[in-house]
Parts: sequence; structure tokens; C-alpha cells
Amino acid sequence: MRIAVVMLALFASPLAAHVLLDEPARRYDDMKDGPCGRGGANDGRTSRFKRYAAGETITMRWTETIDHEGSWVVGFDNDGADEDDFASTILYEAPDPRGTGGEQVTAEVTLPDVECTNCTLRLLQVMTTSDVVRPQDLYFQCADIVLGEGESSPGVTCQAGGAPGAMAVLALALRRRRLRRG
Repeated sequence: MRIAVVMLALFASPLAAHVLLDEPARRYDDMKDGPCGRGGANDGRTSRFKRYAAGETITMRWTETIDHEGSWVVGFDNDGADEDDFASTILYEAPDPRGTGGEQVTAEVTLPDVECTNCTLRLLQVMTTSDVVRPQDLYFQCADIVLGEGESSPGVTCQAGGAPGAMAVLALALRRRRLRRG
């Protein structure tokens, strides 16, 4: 009985996640559906946000809780959480080597030199090194941020742009192909 309770607690907690965005603070622990973890209209902005200066270089931190070989991609959207904007404004991309499960990852990320009160940073974990990226290979975590002066704009509806993660999958597949050729 005691073992069953411990196992249930482990699997019900955020520690059973694949990746947890630590800094800036993530919207929530959900991560399986794009654009930000819950999927489509359920991915709305929260009241938890962090303010930065436009163009500032920040240190992002996240914890890989389940080991996967693949890559990390940080995207930006200046007016919500739209797949097309995340895919077209990539601020950081790096390999995720096997053997780093349980470790905290840090990345220096330079934010765009724009002011916005409804900006979003998205951390995308891609769990494959293949050119073929499937929706089940993706884990999403978003952070609400403000660049410059002004108040945050909570409750903004997100635009998934089709099936959850579809644009991200397509953009990553094309990007991987270009990187290998290039």
C-alpha cells in the first residue's frame, strides 16, 4: 500500500513531466499540446509574468526530468502565442544530448528589441534527431513576459493555427533539413 501511494504521488506530480521551465516562470505544468502545453484556446495567458527590457539578454533555465536525445528551441511571440510567430522568431536552438535527464539546462537568450505587454517565450523540447518530427515528439512550455513599460495583458486567447503543434512540426522538419544541408 505504501509503495502504491509513493508511486501515485510521483506520477501525478510535475516531476513526471519531460521538461519544466524554471526561469522565467512557466504558465503551468501542462506540456503536451501546442502552442503552450494545454492546447489551443486552453493555452491562455496567466497573471504570472516577468518584465524585461527590450533587447535584454536573459538566462533561461529549465529542468529535463526525463532524458531524451533531440533539441531545445526557444521561440518568441510579441502578441500572444501563435505557432507561426514562434516558428518564425526562434531566439535559441541547441541539441539535447542523451544522458542529461534530471539536469538543469541554462541558455543565454537575447530578447527582441520591441516593446510588448502580451509577449510569450516558448520552450520546445523536440525528442528526436530525425528529419521526421511527429507531434508526439514535442513538449511545450511557455512563459508570459512583458518587454518595456506597461501592464501585462492577461486572458488573451491563443491561436493554435490548426492541429496542436502542426506548424511547429512542419517548421522544425524544414529547419532540420536546412541545417543538415548547410
